[in-house]
Amino acid sequence: MGTAAIPKRLVAVSCLLFAVGLTACNGDKRSSSSTAASTRHSGPAPTQSVDSATAGRISGVILLSGTAPVPTKLAIGEPGCKAAQSGPVYDERVLAKGGKLQNSFVYIRSGLEAYAFDTPKSEVVIDQKGCIYKPRIVGVQVDQTLTFVNSDSLMHNVRTSPTQNDSTNFAMPTRGQRRTQTFESPEVAIKTGCDVHPWMRSYVGVVAHPHFAVTGADGAFAFNGVPPGSYVIEAWHEVYGRQSKKLTLKAKGSQQIELSFTAK
Repeated sequence: MGTAAIPKRLVAVSCLLFAVGLTACNGDKRSSSSTAASTRHSGPAPTQSVDSATAGRISGVILLSGTAPVPTKLAIGEPGCKAAQSGPVYDERVLAKGGKLQNSFVYIRSGLEAYAFDTPKSEVVIDQKGCIYKPRIVGVQVDQTLTFVNSDSLMHNVRTSPTQNDSTNFAMPTRGQRRTQTFESPEVAIKTGCDVHPWMRSYVGVVAHPHFAVTGADGAFAFNGVPPGSYVIEAWHEVYGRQSKKLTLKAKGSQQIELSFTAK
Protein backbone atom coordinates (compact mmCIF):
# COMPACT_ATOMS: atom_id res chain seq x y z
CA MET A 1 0.00 0.00 0.00
CA GLY A 2 1.50 3.38 -0.98
CA THR A 3 2.18 6.14 1.54
CA ALA A 4 -0.33 9.01 1.30
CA ALA A 5 1.06 12.52 0.91
CA ILE A 6 0.86 14.43 4.18
CA PRO A 7 -0.01 18.16 3.95
CA LYS A 8 2.93 20.38 4.89
CA ARG A 9 0.76 22.34 7.36
CA LEU A 10 -0.14 19.15 9.25
CA VAL A 11 3.50 18.11 9.39
CA ALA A 12 4.52 21.51 10.78
CA VAL A 13 1.82 21.48 13.45
CA SER A 14 2.60 17.88 14.39
CA CYS A 15 6.28 18.69 14.76
CA LEU A 16 5.44 21.71 16.90
CA LEU A 17 3.21 19.65 19.19
CA PHE A 18 5.94 17.03 19.52
CA ALA A 19 8.54 19.70 20.36
CA VAL A 20 6.26 21.39 22.87
CA GLY A 21 5.54 18.01 24.43
CA LEU A 22 9.25 17.40 24.89
CA THR A 23 9.62 20.84 26.45
CA ALA A 24 6.77 20.21 28.86
CA CYS A 25 8.36 16.93 29.95
CA ASN A 26 12.02 17.94 29.99
CA GLY A 27 11.96 21.72 30.45
CA ASP A 28 13.26 24.39 28.10
CA LYS A 29 17.02 24.68 28.66
CA ARG A 30 17.58 27.93 26.79
CA SER A 31 17.75 30.06 29.94
CA SER A 32 20.43 29.61 32.57
CA SER A 33 19.04 28.04 35.73
CA SER A 34 22.17 28.94 37.70
CA THR A 35 21.88 32.61 36.72
CA ALA A 36 18.21 32.70 37.66
CA ALA A 37 18.86 30.97 40.97
CA SER A 38 21.68 33.32 41.94
CA THR A 39 19.47 36.33 41.16
CA ARG A 40 16.58 35.00 43.23
CA HIS A 41 18.63 34.42 46.37
CA SER A 42 21.20 37.22 46.29
CA GLY A 43 21.26 39.89 49.00
CA PRO A 44 19.42 40.17 52.30
CA ALA A 45 15.65 39.74 52.38
CA PRO A 46 13.78 43.07 52.55
CA THR A 47 12.00 43.68 55.84
CA GLN A 48 10.98 47.35 55.94
CA SER A 49 7.34 48.38 55.56
CA VAL A 50 6.12 51.55 53.87
CA ASP A 51 4.84 54.19 56.30
CA SER A 52 1.69 55.56 54.67
CA ALA A 53 1.95 58.72 56.80
CA THR A 54 5.15 59.79 55.01
CA ALA A 55 4.59 58.24 51.58
CA GLY A 56 4.36 60.43 48.49
CA ARG A 57 3.66 60.32 44.78
CA ILE A 58 5.75 60.07 41.62
CA SER A 59 4.06 60.79 38.30
CA GLY A 60 5.02 61.74 34.80
CA VAL A 61 4.74 61.16 31.08
CA ILE A 62 6.68 59.19 28.48
CA LEU A 63 7.37 61.16 25.31
CA LEU A 64 8.46 60.36 21.78
CA SER A 65 10.30 63.08 19.90
CA GLY A 66 10.52 63.12 16.13
CA THR A 67 8.07 61.57 13.68
CA ALA A 68 6.50 58.33 14.84
CA PRO A 69 6.37 55.56 12.21
CA VAL A 70 3.01 54.86 10.64
CA PRO A 71 1.72 51.46 11.80
CA THR A 72 1.82 48.90 8.99
CA LYS A 73 -0.77 46.20 8.33
CA LEU A 74 0.24 42.77 9.57
CA ALA A 75 0.51 40.04 6.95
CA ILE A 76 -1.76 37.45 8.56
CA GLY A 77 -1.94 34.45 6.26
CA GLU A 78 -3.75 31.99 8.52
CA PRO A 79 -7.41 31.76 7.36
CA GLY A 80 -8.63 31.02 10.87
CA CYS A 81 -6.90 34.13 12.18
CA LYS A 82 -8.38 36.27 9.41
CA ALA A 83 -11.84 34.95 10.19
CA ALA A 84 -11.45 35.95 13.83
CA GLN A 85 -10.72 39.59 12.92
CA SER A 86 -13.29 42.24 12.03
CA GLY A 87 -10.86 44.08 9.74
CA PRO A 88 -7.18 44.75 9.05
CA VAL A 89 -4.77 44.29 11.97
CA TYR A 90 -1.86 46.70 12.40
CA ASP A 91 1.56 46.37 13.96
CA GLU A 92 1.46 47.78 17.50
CA ARG A 93 5.19 47.98 18.20
CA VAL A 94 5.11 51.78 18.14
CA LEU A 95 1.94 53.63 19.12
CA ALA A 96 2.34 57.37 19.61
CA LYS A 97 0.10 60.39 19.20
CA GLY A 98 0.88 64.01 19.93
CA GLY A 99 4.35 63.08 21.15
CA LYS A 100 2.98 60.72 23.85
CA LEU A 101 4.29 57.16 23.75
CA GLN A 102 1.95 54.26 24.46
CA ASN A 103 2.93 50.77 25.68
CA SER A 104 6.00 51.87 27.58
CA PHE A 105 6.65 49.90 30.76
CA VAL A 106 7.60 52.34 33.55
CA TYR A 107 8.81 51.28 36.98
CA ILE A 108 11.00 52.20 39.93
CA ARG A 109 14.25 50.48 39.02
CA SER A 110 16.10 51.12 42.27
CA GLY A 111 15.48 52.63 45.70
CA LEU A 112 12.97 50.15 47.14
CA GLU A 113 15.34 47.27 47.90
CA ALA A 114 14.85 47.49 51.68
CA TYR A 115 11.05 47.35 51.48
CA ALA A 116 8.90 44.23 51.56
CA PHE A 117 5.65 44.11 49.58
CA ASP A 118 2.81 41.60 49.62
CA THR A 119 2.30 39.53 46.50
CA PRO A 120 -1.02 40.52 44.85
CA LYS A 121 -3.69 37.83 44.93
CA SER A 122 -5.20 39.08 41.68
CA GLU A 123 -4.10 37.54 38.39
CA VAL A 124 -2.86 39.35 35.30
CA VAL A 125 -4.32 38.01 32.04
CA ILE A 126 -2.91 37.89 28.52
CA ASP A 127 -5.56 36.76 26.02
CA GLN A 128 -4.87 35.18 22.64
CA LYS A 129 -7.71 36.57 20.57
CA GLY A 130 -7.78 36.80 16.80
CA CYS A 131 -4.18 35.55 16.83
CA ILE A 132 -3.08 38.68 18.70
CA TYR A 133 -1.91 38.96 22.31
CA LYS A 134 -4.12 41.33 24.28
CA PRO A 135 -2.76 43.36 25.93
CA ARG A 136 0.64 43.56 24.28
CA ILE A 137 2.48 44.80 27.40
CA VAL A 138 1.72 43.77 30.98
CA GLY A 139 3.39 44.00 34.36
CA VAL A 140 3.39 41.60 37.29
CA GLN A 141 5.05 41.42 40.67
CA VAL A 142 7.41 38.60 41.50
CA ASP A 143 5.34 35.45 42.23
CA GLN A 144 2.09 37.07 41.05
CA THR A 145 -0.05 34.84 38.84
CA LEU A 146 0.09 35.48 35.10
CA THR A 147 -2.64 33.67 33.16
CA PHE A 148 -2.62 32.99 29.42
CA VAL A 149 -6.05 32.46 27.85
CA ASN A 150 -6.81 31.07 24.41
CA SER A 151 -10.00 32.69 23.09
CA ASP A 152 -9.41 31.32 19.58
CA SER A 153 -10.62 28.06 18.07
CA LEU A 154 -7.04 27.59 16.90
CA MET A 155 -3.89 26.11 18.33
CA HIS A 156 -1.36 28.49 19.84
CA ASN A 157 1.78 27.85 21.79
CA VAL A 158 3.29 30.22 24.33
CA ARG A 159 7.07 30.52 24.42
CA THR A 160 8.68 32.88 26.94
CA SER A 161 12.27 34.02 26.45
CA PRO A 162 13.61 35.31 29.79
CA THR A 163 17.20 35.75 30.93
CA GLN A 164 16.67 35.85 34.71
CA ASN A 165 13.78 33.38 35.00
CA ASP A 166 13.04 29.88 33.77
CA SER A 167 11.80 29.78 30.18
CA THR A 168 8.56 28.03 29.25
CA ASN A 169 7.03 26.63 26.09
CA PHE A 170 3.57 25.07 26.14
CA ALA A 171 0.76 24.36 23.69
CA MET A 172 -2.73 25.81 23.99
CA PRO A 173 -4.82 23.99 21.37
CA THR A 174 -8.28 24.46 22.89
CA ARG A 175 -10.59 27.45 22.94
CA GLY A 176 -11.16 28.65 26.50
CA GLN A 177 -7.98 27.01 27.75
CA ARG A 178 -6.13 28.77 30.58
CA ARG A 179 -2.53 28.30 31.68
CA THR A 180 -0.95 30.05 34.68
CA GLN A 181 2.63 30.72 35.63
CA THR A 182 4.72 32.90 37.92
CA PHE A 183 8.17 34.47 37.74
CA GLU A 184 10.60 34.31 40.67
CA SER A 185 13.00 37.11 39.70
CA PRO A 186 12.61 40.72 38.57
CA GLU A 187 13.11 41.12 34.83
CA VAL A 188 12.13 43.86 32.37
CA ALA A 189 10.98 42.68 29.97
CA ILE A 190 10.28 39.05 29.03
CA LYS A 191 9.36 38.43 25.40
CA THR A 192 6.50 36.06 24.69
CA GLY A 193 5.73 34.63 21.29
CA CYS A 194 3.78 31.99 19.37
CA ASP A 195 5.71 29.70 17.02
CA VAL A 196 2.53 28.87 15.07
CA HIS A 197 1.77 32.54 14.36
CA PRO A 198 5.14 34.38 14.39
CA TRP A 199 3.65 37.89 14.32
CA MET A 200 2.22 37.34 17.81
CA ARG A 201 4.27 39.16 20.46
CA SER A 202 3.78 40.32 24.01
CA TYR A 203 6.11 41.43 26.79
CA VAL A 204 5.97 40.96 30.55
CA GLY A 205 7.68 43.31 33.00
CA VAL A 206 8.41 41.59 36.32
CA VAL A 207 9.27 43.70 39.38
CA ALA A 208 9.53 43.12 43.13
CA HIS A 209 7.06 45.87 44.10
CA PRO A 210 3.76 47.41 42.96
CA HIS A 211 5.22 50.64 41.55
CA PHE A 212 5.03 50.00 37.81
CA ALA A 213 2.73 51.01 34.98
CA VAL A 214 2.09 50.53 31.27
CA THR A 215 1.41 53.82 29.53
CA GLY A 216 -1.80 54.38 27.62
CA ALA A 217 -2.45 56.75 24.75
CA ASP A 218 -1.67 59.76 26.98
CA GLY A 219 1.78 58.42 27.88
CA ALA A 220 1.10 59.06 31.56
CA PHE A 221 1.98 57.05 34.66
CA ALA A 222 1.68 57.54 38.43
CA PHE A 223 3.02 55.75 41.50
CA ASN A 224 1.19 56.45 44.76
CA GLY A 225 2.29 55.45 48.24
CA VAL A 226 6.02 55.71 47.55
CA PRO A 227 8.20 56.11 50.67
CA PRO A 228 10.62 59.06 50.81
CA GLY A 229 14.01 58.31 49.31
CA SER A 230 16.25 58.46 46.26
CA TYR A 231 15.06 56.58 43.19
CA VAL A 232 15.83 55.69 39.61
CA ILE A 233 12.74 55.68 37.40
CA GLU A 234 13.10 53.68 34.20
CA ALA A 235 10.94 53.50 31.09
CA TRP A 236 11.33 50.48 28.80
CA HIS A 237 10.02 50.21 25.24
CA GLU A 238 10.28 47.20 22.93
CA VAL A 239 11.64 49.27 20.01
CA TYR A 240 13.39 52.22 21.64
CA GLY A 241 15.05 50.53 24.61
CA ARG A 242 15.42 52.26 27.97
CA GLN A 243 15.47 55.75 29.44
CA SER A 244 15.96 56.52 33.12
CA LYS A 245 16.08 59.46 35.49
CA LYS A 246 17.12 59.93 39.13
CA LEU A 247 15.03 61.81 41.64
CA THR A 248 14.62 62.36 45.37
CA LEU A 249 11.21 62.16 46.97
CA LYS A 250 10.65 63.96 50.26
CA ALA A 251 8.23 62.82 52.96
CA LYS A 252 4.66 63.39 51.74
CA GLY A 253 6.21 64.86 48.61
CA SER A 254 5.22 64.80 44.96
CA GLN A 255 7.54 64.61 41.96
CA GLN A 256 6.70 64.91 38.28
CA ILE A 257 9.13 63.82 35.57
CA GLU A 258 9.34 63.32 31.83
CA LEU A 259 11.26 60.62 30.02
CA SER A 260 11.74 60.95 26.27
CA PHE A 261 12.62 58.54 23.48
CA THR A 262 13.61 59.55 19.97
CA ALA A 263 11.82 58.11 16.96
CA LYS A 264 14.06 56.14 14.60
